[in-house]
Amino acid sequence: MLRQYIVVPIYWGESFAVVGAPIFNLFDMNNAIERLMTASFAPGLLEYGVGNSTMLFTLDIAPGELPVGSGFSDDQIHQLIADQINAGRVPAPDTFGDLIPFYVVVLRQGLTYPANPAFVGEHSTFSYGGKNWLCAWVMQGGDLAGTTPIFTHEFAEATSGSEIGDPCINQNVNLYGDIAERYRSAVTQACVNPANWTPFDVVAWGENRLDLFHIGASDGALYHMAWDGASWSGWQSLGGVVGPGEPACVSWDKNRLDIFVIGLDRAVWHKAWDGAQWLPSQGGWDSVGGVVGAGSPAAISWGPNRLDVFMIGTDRGVYHKAWDGSNWLPSHTGWDSLGAVIGAGSPAAVAWGPGRLNVLHIGRDRAIYHKLWDGVNWVPSQVDWDSLGAVVGAGSVTAAAWQLNTLAVFHIGRDGAVYHNSWNGSFWTGWESLGGIVGAGSPVAVWSATFLHVFVIGGAGAVYTKHWDGVRWVPSQTDWVNLGAVVGAGSPKVVSWGDDRLDLFHIGRDGAVYHKAWNGRDWFPSLTNWDNLGGSARI
Repeated sequence: MLRQYIVVPIYWGESFAVVGAPIFNLFDMNNAIERLMTASFAPGLLEYGVGNSTMLFTLDIAPGELPVGSGFSDDQIHQLIADQINAGRVPAPDTFGDLIPFYVVVLRQGLTYPANPAFVGEHSTFSYGGKNWLCAWVMQGGDLAGTTPIFTHEFAEATSGSEIGDPCINQNVNLYGDIAERYRSAVTQACVNPANWTPFDVVAWGENRLDLFHIGASDGALYHMAWDGASWSGWQSLGGVVGPGEPACVSWDKNRLDIFVIGLDRAVWHKAWDGAQWLPSQGGWDSVGGVVGAGSPAAISWGPNRLDVFMIGTDRGVYHKAWDGSNWLPSHTGWDSLGAVIGAGSPAAVAWGPGRLNVLHIGRDRAIYHKLWDGVNWVPSQVDWDSLGAVVGAGSVTAAAWQLNTLAVFHIGRDGAVYHNSWNGSFWTGWESLGGIVGAGSPVAVWSATFLHVFVIGGAGAVYTKHWDGVRWVPSQTDWVNLGAVVGAGSPKVVSWGDDRLDLFHIGRDGAVYHKAWNGRDWFPSLTNWDNLGGSARI
């Protein structure tokens, strides 16, 4: 079974305060760590048995910052971690369920490590509660880009159980704006780029029509392929140089597409297909502003010529903007704050009817929070959220709506199982375990005419599914059906363009996009086989 980790950062001293930090603050480092864990670096460690990994968004600044020029020891680092746990400032290591904690102490620039003065980071174990737990210290570099490679070096070595970073010291790679260090692959026996996939998305705007998008491995552009009911078009470039996170694709009418991505400037960029041409051009994009801190944008439409887009800001709050058919609101590049402090993952947004929005996120306490737009107001308020409880492990919260005033919400628990909660129009039914051991990505769900279908990636990299038939979960409450595949990383994607029709996609370990379809009775090409659609979604 894949090992799943949660990074717990601890910042030693006021040099990392939100206001007045001389180099970068804890928000900057936290956001970079989350991006590396969920969207780029950690998924590439699959060959070493590292599965779904995440981070605990902590605001912990440990007191007693050492003066510049001071020396420190591993014993001091271990004692600092224990003190922070005992003070209740970070959780104890035995509170994360099946997630394995990796405590990381970030030190100010200018300290010395007498045991080996050349070291800028070191991983080890510390004893707590009668057990040994993984930890590391990381020295602050000249800037954020000089610090994240040290973190990735220590994370790769600690979680793999091997010194795979040492042969690749200072061999850095830019992963959509975040700098990471290469590691030595056990397969190729060479230093390799840490990520082995790039994000993708799919949308269906009408019967027997599919539009598939992925970020190119070599140039960072967005690529597009379409199914017209008879054949696939082949991949074409839509230009751009896309930053971290997944593209968000939505359709509000037949032959209409809107795509949102994060640029290297961390703004949200947009382009559209109007039925005849790409706007603003085949290779051009339009910035709609914002500064994305972590995660991916979410975009939905509740009616013709209406778009709602959500993102996580650098302050970890949720931000929103809308297209009303004529203008972007509140302005072309402006965004409205919806409050919140995101703990992990990306926001999820669904619409079950005109003028109705439901938005969900994972909070710092790892619970799931919800708010809604009722057509006039945000409920419970513009900046407040209702807690739905839960204790989320890795991945993001996902949701599906299949009829008026009905929602299904899913997350991965700390035991690696999938959990489900639903709104039936009057009340939330409560969380129930659907079993399974999720190895990577997040659960995805879609409603066909008859069933609610859920898909996950298992611990061995295969895609698994189950469905709700209106009465019960099939094949059972906790069992799943194996659909085959060897997934590289990320989550599968699924869409439905007609009654009892599903199209399912994933990225393989060779970087190609794979597809299979459900016609209401059978999977094609077969239950466990997939069609290779090509593409190069591998870095």
